[in-house]
Amino acid sequence: MDKLTREVLIELVDHIKVHENGNLSVKFKVADQLRRAMEYIEINIQSEAV
Repeated sequence: MDKLTREVLIELVDHIKVHENGNLSVKFKVADQLRRAMEYIEINIQSEAV
């Protein structure tokens, strides 16, 4: 991917909030799946070490 297009943004981003102070908050659609996958990997690494 050479550039971020509107179509890619729509696929990846759930929503963007613009706060009064000008800061942005971006909620990605895949963030929850990534977090769960990382937790699963961490649990399995720990259980293999025991």
